[in-house]
Amino acid sequence: MYRFQYLPDPDLPEDLHPGVIPAGFSACVPVDQDMVYFHTREGDTGPEYQVVYTQPDPAGGDIPAHSMVLEWTNDVDAIWVEALQQLEDNAGLSEERRLDD
Repeated sequence: MYRFQYLPDPDLPEDLHPGVIPAGFSACVPVDQDMVYFHTREGDTGPEYQVVYTQPDPAGGDIPAHSMVLEWTNDVDAIWVEALQQLEDNAGLSEERRLDD
């Protein structure tokens, strides 16, 4: 577990809240009929993150219609922005189910 403090309200800079990032944790977010997976692991200097998405072949074939595996990084903001950009550009997401809405 990694413990940190974050600022939920920029107008109150002295009001920090505790947070926890579990190492070895996975979460998923539904996107259309599929899921985007967000993984954490213990890194050399702190937590590392990975995002994975696979869109199955609509015809049922073995090769996915779209696959995205972003490399492990310690920059959670950058990997999430990259994931959103790749999904919007390449995965054919419906307008109703954009991740950043």
